Amino acid sequence: MAPQPAAASYPDLEPVPEWNAVRAEREAGTTWNIVGDGYTPGAEIFVGFGPMSTDANLLDEPRVYADANGRYSLPITLAPDLAPGTYGFMVVEMPFSEAGKRFATVEVIAPRASNSDEP
Repeated sequence: MAPQPAAASYPDLEPVPEWNAVRAEREAGTTWNIVGDGYTPGAEIFVGFGPMSTDANLLDEPRVYADANGRYSLPITLAPDLAPGTYGFMVVEMPFSEAGKRFATVEVIAPRASNSDEP
C-alpha cells in the first residue's frame, strides 16, 4: 500500500482593506487560520466567507473577538466536499463600517487524490 499524501499545510491568511489584493489557494478539507490586527482591544469582529459575488456565509460562528493587543486568529476548516471555485472573506469590526472592511480571495481546489485504493 502506497503512503497517503501529507495534508496540505498553509500559512495564515490576513485580509487587507484593498479589494483583491490578497489572493490564496487552499485545498478543500484543510484547516488553517485567518488572522488580523489593528482592531480595538476586545472588539467583536465579523468574518464572512462564501462564494464570490454572493451574500452567502458558510461559517457557523462568524464572530471572533480581538485580544488585548487588537489581534485575532480564527481557525477555518474547509469541508472536504466544498466545491472548487473562487470564494471571498470579508472581515469587519462591529459596529459595521464600510471603511473598516478587509478582504481576501481564496481559490478552493479539490482535495489531492488519496492513494488508499492502491494495493
